Amino acid sequence: MLLISPMLLETTKEPFDSVEYIYEPKIDGRRLLIFKNNRETRIFTRHGNEVTRLYPELWNVPIDGDVILDGEGTVIDPETGDINSEHMQERSKITKKARIKAAMVHQPVTFFCFDILRYNNRDLRGLPLIKRKSILESVFTSSPRYSDVTYVEEHGNDLYKTICDKNMEGIIAKRKNSVYVSGKSNAWQKIINRTYADDNIKG
Repeated sequence: MLLISPMLLETTKEPFDSVEYIYEPKIDGRRLLIFKNNRETRIFTRHGNEVTRLYPELWNVPIDGDVILDGEGTVIDPETGDINSEHMQERSKITKKARIKAAMVHQPVTFFCFDILRYNNRDLRGLPLIKRKSILESVFTSSPRYSDVTYVEEHGNDLYKTICDKNMEGIIAKRKNSVYVSGKSNAWQKIINRTYADDNIKG
């Protein structure tokens, strides 16, 4: 199996608008790469550690065929509908089978997918991001534990304001024509909601 080191983010202090970029909400969770091959699913962290057994609710990938997906795993608070990164941290520390089974009910993980790197033996990393997004949308099917990440084009400032109003972590700006490379690239930039960051540091 081909292991892939993920594409990482540079940091930008202020949001911006550009026709050359798309903008996504930044999901506060755990970066995961999901590999589905011959109906077998394996899950790895950004550092290449296998964590498949920790998240059984993600074993059923809602895409026909073999695929490699990049995204963020997190827990959604059932009462508020908000992302709860603390619950995700707790889930990631549970290793006993019985406790994992119980946690799947009370703290289920949702995978927010923002990129597709391989599909049916075709390496997609050399394609422009906007093309990969189109492929992802065309093969993705509905699932309670999987969601594709929505994005907007051009209007980064508007999305950033919306994210701040909802007290979420921030946004990510990505060049539409960016190919997928392992390691840091200024083609992907994160803009953090400073109020959210300050609240989490104090908490």
